Amino acid sequence: MNLYLSSFTNRIDKKGRVSVPATFRAVLGKEESPGVYASPSVRHPCLECCGPNYFKKLHSMIEAMDPFSPERDAFATMVFGETSLLGVDGEGRIGIPQQLIDYAHLREEVLFVGKGATFEIWDQHAYQDYRKAARSRVQQAFYNGEVPFL
Repeated sequence: MNLYLSSFTNRIDKKGRVSVPATFRAVLGKEESPGVYASPSVRHPCLECCGPNYFKKLHSMIEAMDPFSPERDAFATMVFGETSLLGVDGEGRIGIPQQLIDYAHLREEVLFVGKGATFEIWDQHAYQDYRKAARSRVQQAFYNGEVPFL
């Protein structure tokens, strides 16, 4: 199964380069073409990332929407207008553009968080706050019997 799993911390250099975790590179290596699609998350102060196959699915979903709807226009703007295609160099690094670094407030160490078919890149401190809130939300749902798969 080709899933992005676990979390990894890596240093980002002054040029915005950061090493993609080896297990994430292994998943990316199974894609039909190279690269990481990275965009500002609309939900969190992080970057949402995926490989070409998942990005194709996003493209298909947007193309299936009513071409004249304001929702399609908004999705197309956010997905296509805000996403950067990042190449992976020979050392397994991606170069994150400054506007994405600024959006996610990325500093010296960043956290790669696997989300199954996608992954996120977070500032370590911002992620810890989110993680606490997410854990609380899942616990509450669990205790309320709202988690059918556990």
